[in-house]
Amino acid sequence: FDPKHPQHTTHALRKRKIRHIPVLCGWPIPRRDLNEQADKYAVAILALFRPWNLSVGPTLKPDNVSWSDALSDLLLTLPPHHLKVINHMQEQWECKLAADDFSAQRRK
Repeated sequence: FDPKHPQHTTHALRKRKIRHIPVLCGWPIPRRDLNEQADKYAVAILALFRPWNLSVGPTLKPDNVSWSDALSDLLLTLPPHHLKVINHMQEQWECKLAADDFSAQRRK
């Protein structure tokens, strides 16, 4: 932590040697294939993959840029393994929908 941070003396950051997948609690990541969720999806992906720090400067996007444009700019700069993770998030939705459809058909 930065020396000015209130948790500077009690907390530490360290880089993990082994990659892990965080478990997100709360609301699910919005679907990218629904227009009505486009801004929420962009905010979620930007928050997870764009480095940001409120005390240093810019937040997730400049004021004059739309959420979708900010996400498009980010996607051009991310390494391939991050893009793979983002695509897997959408695949989770597709699997859930397929399972729901299958269950509904079995009930008929």
